[in-house]
Formats: sequence, structure tokens, C-alpha cells
Amino acid sequence: MIHGTFALAGAGVLALAADAPAFDALATALEVAASRAPAQADDPALEKRNNRAIARIDSALELLLDDVQRAFGAEVGGAARAALVGERKAHLERRLADFDDIDEEWAQGLVENLVAGEIWRTKVFSTWTEEQRAGWRAQENGRRERTVEASIHLATVLLATETRLRAPEVAKLRRAIEGWIEEREPTLSEVSAGDLVEELLTRGKVRDLFLPVQSVTLLRMREAKKPVAPSADAPGDDLALGRGRYPEDDYTLEAAALCLFHGWEWSGVPELARGAAMLGREARRSGSRPMRFGDSSLFKTLTRPDDSDLWRALVARRRAKNGASAPAPAPLYTDDPSALIDARVDLILAHLDERLRLDTAQMAPLRAALRAFVQREHAARARAFGALDPPAVWRELRFVEGKDPRRGSSSRRRMCAAMDEALTETQRVELGLAKRD
Repeated sequence: MIHGTFALAGAGVLALAADAPAFDALATALEVAASRAPAQADDPALEKRNNRAIARIDSALELLLDDVQRAFGAEVGGAARAALVGERKAHLERRLADFDDIDEEWAQGLVENLVAGEIWRTKVFSTWTEEQRAGWRAQENGRRERTVEASIHLATVLLATETRLRAPEVAKLRRAIEGWIEEREPTLSEVSAGDLVEELLTRGKVRDLFLPVQSVTLLRMREAKKPVAPSADAPGDDLALGRGRYPEDDYTLEAAALCLFHGWEWSGVPELARGAAMLGREARRSGSRPMRFGDSSLFKTLTRPDDSDLWRALVARRRAKNGASAPAPAPLYTDDPSALIDARVDLILAHLDERLRLDTAQMAPLRAALRAFVQREHAARARAFGALDPPAVWRELRFVEGKDPRRGSSSRRRMCAAMDEALTETQRVELGLAKRD
């Protein structure tokens, strides 16, 4: 592996890359270490930051080199290692000769240059055959396409689940989300919040598919003030609904979904609008306390409108009035939590593949490990369950610098233990599952 400080990492990888005697490689590395030691001797914190930056560079480079060797064998992999490790060494030497520190932005620029930029193209990619280059492009494009596809699917399933859409409307929604993904440029606050539905509702391609009552309901569930819990002996309350999901929302969104499916105007179904408010309020008053003042998991319904005889009668009456010969099918995803769980697992796995360059054989055990954890997330109502962006995903999984991924629930520890068995040492270090040397 290419871990640890510059001196130690340089010694190990140079011997492997150039097939040089270990003594010569070690001597070269020590010369570099000696040249920078005086500048850092009085500042241990600076040296620690520099070593951490070098370790990040080395981790990204090692993941790339492992991937090249898996794809093309030891000979091609060894040549790539020799070229890229040499360039990495030369750039670090020049940086430390001119500056005391290894700036984070500079280190990230070097990583990009080594794994996909000019250094990669001139020192490695250009030396391959056309067949090898085509195979590598297909592999890289495949990873990116799987991430995009997983993002589109999760966004579709999440919003369709929350709004109780039927299959024809879900198909329209997916097409709109495909266009939205192509143009998506989330703000930093949107990435941090990880609430995909609120972001979707601010973009015309998706928002225009919904009735105003749907948009108003979904935004109220997110932006209203937190409701005040009634006293223990209160029989119920008629106050305006606060933040969160209530039984009234289930009924209202069901009525709106039926309007979309049958082509009814919302203003033309007053009995459904009034019935949704009445039946939802009744369900809230007669239900458990959490139902009375909002559930924090907005994508999990609290009630099933079709379980109500009165609601079924109202819908049948409206259907007869409008000449609808057959009832609407059930919501496509709402009553199937496995669809949403699998969609989130697919996205996490796609992001992991881009970050760790996974081997095909690693996919199945990682999927099993992640699915068990995501099921727990779903039950625990994770706030950013539908997050698309890597920073939000890594934050929820604690795969970020300074966090211990194993700390927390037993389901998290089991996930990490299963990933320990599936990942290489370099991949484990990259995720924080193992310490850097």
C-alpha cells in the first residue's frame, strides 16, 4: 500500500515500482525527508497536517493502481505504478522545496492530476493499446452512469412514495427527474440538508407535474413551525398542522394522487378535499400521541385511506359522477418500503464504487451489509434518507474524516464488521474503518 508519511511511503513504493534495491529506495526517501525536516521540526502540527495530506494522496493513488492491475494484469499495473509513483514523488519534492505546507487544495489538485488529469493521460493512458483505452473508458463511464441511474431512481421512488402516485404518474415523474438531474446544481445548504423533496419542488420540471395542493402540503410538512404537543388529557386539537406528517396529509395526498390519475380537477372534487381533512383529523385524534402532532419521517405514511369505508365510498361516488369505469390501482411504491430501501442501497453502493473502485466480487457482500443497515435507517426515520450527494451520504454513514464509523448503533457496528471482510486494507483506510500507518 501507499500509506504513511512521505519518507516511509516513498521508500516502500519506489522499491516496488522500479524494482530497485530496497536500500537505494530508502536512501532516496531519507534524502527527501532530510530536506524537509528542518522546516517542520519546530511545528509538529504542520508535519501532522502534511502527513495527513500525503496519506490522502497515496490512498487515492493506491486505489487507482489496484484497479488498473485488476483490469489489465501485473505487467500493465506495474508500469502504471512506476510512472505515477515517480510523478507523485517529484511533485511532492517540489512542493516541499518551495513551501512548508501541503495545501489541501493543492493536494486535491495533485490527486485529480494523477488519477484522471494530464499526468494520468501522458504517463499511463497514452501508453496503452486502443483496446485497453476503450475498456478503461467503458469501466469509468459505467461507474458514473450507475451513480446517475441510482440517483434518478432514488429521487423517483422517494417522491412517489411520499405523494402516493400511481404507475402512470410515476413514469412521468421519472422523465422529469431525468432532466432535472442533468441540470442539477445544488447549493451548499441543499447538499447539507439532504432533503431531496424540498429541492425537487423548487425546480419547474418536477414541480409542474403536481397539483398546487400537493406542493403546499409537502412544503408545509417541512417548513411549518414545530407543533406544540397537547396536554396529556387533551381530547384532540383543531389547531393548524405544524411541521411533520399527519394523517390529514395521507388523505389529502391520496385525494390529489387520484385526481392526477383520473384527470379530475381539484376544485371539482370538494367532497374528497373535505373528506380528507375530516377523516384525517379523526384518525389523528383517535390514534397514538405521535400521530397527533406530526411524524418526523415524511416518506412513511401514518394511515391507509383505503382502510376507511367512508373514504372508499366517497371515492366510488366521485368515480361514478365522472364516469370512471374502474378504480385506480394502488400507489406504486407507498406500501412497499423495500423499494425505497433498495433504492438507497443502490445509490450508496454506486458512490462507494466511484470512491473505492470496487471489484465485482465485492458488490454482493457489500450490498447485504448496507441493506441491513439501511433497513435500520428506514425504521429509525433517518433525516437524510433520500440524500443524493456524496458529502451527505458519507455524513450519514460516518465515512468522513474525524468520525468513527463504528460508533453508534449495533446495526452500524455490524455493517462495519461485514465491510471489513469485503474490502481491501486500502479501501478500509479510505473509509476510516482502519487507521492509516
